[in-house]
Amino acid sequence: MTGTLVWLVIALTVVTLAMNFPRYRLRRRLAQTRGDSDGFPRFRAALPEVPEDLCRSVYSGIQQLIAPHSFPIHVADDLVATLDVDLGDLHDLAESLHIDQRRTDTPAINTAGDLARAAWHARQTSGRNAHRSVRSV
Repeated sequence: MTGTLVWLVIALTVVTLAMNFPRYRLRRRLAQTRGDSDGFPRFRAALPEVPEDLCRSVYSGIQQLIAPHSFPIHVADDLVATLDVDLGDLHDLAESLHIDQRRTDTPAINTAGDLARAAWHARQTSGRNAHRSVRSV
């Protein structure tokens, strides 16, 4: 019985590592091609309508989702297709930015820039009660 449990744990570990390896390689490749410069000034400059504190919150939130790799995030980066962010983690980040994705007036969130704009929109319209379905991939 104990031997079976040990093999089950080993098998689950191998499967987990195998499933995460493509994500790791993708992010490592992005880190190598983009370098290690501070990408926030460029990110901020591309979103002049969004307050700096909100841009910084979005940028650092995305950086935490792609950890341990750290590389410049571009406004046009698709959060799922390019950065391979888990949808559950994306929803958690959106909630932490006070984005109510059930609202009908919440913009769709596909890119890093969309996330920043949606956070700004949520801050500006926090008193309305409309609802919207969650982004589909």
